[in-house]
Amino acid sequence: MIKDVLYFLAPGSPVLVRMFPPPMYEVPDNALFEITGVLQVLPAWIAAAALARRVLGRRPAPPGVVDGSVDYRTGSMR
Repeated sequence: MIKDVLYFLAPGSPVLVRMFPPPMYEVPDNALFEITGVLQVLPAWIAAAALARRVLGRRPAPPGVVDGSVDYRTGSMR
């Protein structure tokens, strides 16, 4: 992310090359590629939050609910 900020603020900056030296890092050369790469964080965050709510927020079924779906004694849906 820092690499992308430096790329957009000062493209071709010697600071960028010094902080991210080749061949270990590649200097960005395509703005669309970099923007779409950073935008992947949004759906990943939403998916991780939903998974965390699902896993950590699971509570035992309320009384009268059998197998989590239908109370066969009353016929009501959960």
